[in-house]
Amino acid sequence: MGPAQVALNSPNDPLFYFGGETEVQLGDRVETRFWLLFYRFRKRGRVVYIPGLSPFNRGFERDGLKWVGIKPDDDIVVIGELVNPKTGHLLKRVRFIDRDHSVLPDAKMPDGSL
Repeated sequence: MGPAQVALNSPNDPLFYFGGETEVQLGDRVETRFWLLFYRFRKRGRVVYIPGLSPFNRGFERDGLKWVGIKPDDDIVVIGELVNPKTGHLLKRVRFIDRDHSVLPDAKMPDGSL
């Protein structure tokens, strides 16, 4: 494989935050940024779903794409953050804050399950 080629992330490979130094784990405290119309929002929350590690959920794994589920501190609905399929890294807008191994909060998944 040449230097310009990138190996595709297989289903069992660990996922990393942008930059590739910190592995994504359930319960991690993170901050994510997103735009809604003309407003930029920041939400802090916890990782509640990791593709390949958590029980399969079609809302987070389909058509060869994967999303990490983040439950915001101030909401019950989970935000899905896309994993780059070539590198296995989250996008830059998701920032790792720290590890939190306490019990995960209840969260409403895209398929309606808790």
